[in-house]
Amino acid sequence: EATNFEPIPELKSPEADLTIIGLLNKMGYRNPIRDPWFNAQNCTTNNTFTVSPEICTATNAITFLGCTERYQFCASDGTNCSPFTGLYGINPVPEQSPDLNPTQKALFQLIWKIAWFAQLNFQLAFVGRENLIANEYLWDDSFSFRISASLPDDHWQRETANWMNTSLALMQRAAFGFARPPAFDVGPDISVLKHVVEPDDPAMQALCHKVKFRSKAHTSFRVAGLFGLLAAGLAIIVLSVALPKVVAYIQKRSGRGLHKKLEWIESSAFQLQRMAAEGRGVGPWDGREDDVPTLAEYGHLF
Repeated sequence: EATNFEPIPELKSPEADLTIIGLLNKMGYRNPIRDPWFNAQNCTTNNTFTVSPEICTATNAITFLGCTERYQFCASDGTNCSPFTGLYGINPVPEQSPDLNPTQKALFQLIWKIAWFAQLNFQLAFVGRENLIANEYLWDDSFSFRISASLPDDHWQRETANWMNTSLALMQRAAFGFARPPAFDVGPDISVLKHVVEPDDPAMQALCHKVKFRSKAHTSFRVAGLFGLLAAGLAIIVLSVALPKVVAYIQKRSGRGLHKKLEWIESSAFQLQRMAAEGRGVGPWDGREDDVPTLAEYGHLF
């Protein structure tokens, strides 16, 4: 009902919004592409192009892909559901649902408008070919070289899934924009916020203040968990500093493990360097039982 377009009976569906997307594929591929939408099996040999002597181009001049969109709105408990049909088959004014409270009616109107904004035809009109995943297969990441890597046989499904994900992202962004419209200038010192028309309905105004989103400028955390993490880290630091001294004191008092401790110290890199220096007559040294020995004479050169 949105346009005067009359599809053939095989495509016509009274319970869905139909969008026909035409693809004019002028890319060349090194291998035949059997994907139904990007089909390219018109292969020719070109000996002058050494990078890829065989180039496969589109089988048909233009190919079409049909997509249907269906919507249904329900209350949180699963009741008061609208028909599962195209968006224009659902009345955007919920006055015919007396079971909905004013907040639910305002929310329904908002979600209907968001769904209208995120329709596939608008996405294709404003973004166009830039939203195709096939662009990522181009050799020079642009349309100038006209050579692409091979596409999988089900690539058309990946494209439609990407359109769906983009529509969902647009819906999330639109819900945030209702409560806090994006601020940008449409002219010299002319902000778009000056032209935002606030809703007159009290329920819509109240809904605007109820919408909440996580702010990127702030982070939520649990104070108890933070202090627990700091306490555990401090305990580990204190333990790592105090444990060697406590064990050394116990070994010294009990007389057990002294030989193992001395062997551990003397096999360290600094003690081995000390012993090598003593063999060359460099000394005397302090801290023979410490981790880092030092020369007894300050500033001694050797």
